[in-house]
Amino acid sequence: DKVTPQDVDALIIPGGYGNVLTLTRYNRTNNEYELDETLKRLIRGIYVRGKPIGALGYGTFLLGLALGKIASPILTPGEETEYIEQLKKNGVMFTKVPPDEVVFDDFNNLFSASGINPEVSILKGAKGIENLVDNLIEAKKVRRSSDERNRIR
Repeated sequence: DKVTPQDVDALIIPGGYGNVLTLTRYNRTNNEYELDETLKRLIRGIYVRGKPIGALGYGTFLLGLALGKIASPILTPGEETEYIEQLKKNGVMFTKVPPDEVVFDDFNNLFSASGINPEVSILKGAKGIENLVDNLIEAKKVRRSSDERNRIR
């Protein structure tokens, strides 16, 4: 509740099914998941400020719930395919990549990787996570130097 978009330089949403259980609720009326409002506001606030956001595994589901209707993001679902139909209805587009690769949606400044799950080699999943973090940090550096150049003008 106390973190604001101004407080962070970038955001990485970790994976894990526990995040889905604790940060969403299922609405039986419209057959959809709803993201925690505080988290949704934080993600959207970071997004509108152009700060990079990354998501791993089930974290891509949370990111898609937050931004799908406003940004049409491109994400990788990894092996977590049970939520793809819901996210497609929300405007999320998907591309499948191996677990050691990262999807970069340069228009929206979003990064996603499948993370680690029982179907994937831990080494390949870890490499994907490392690549996501490295790319996100580099994107932040590029944005920061661009912002600094614009202030000098």
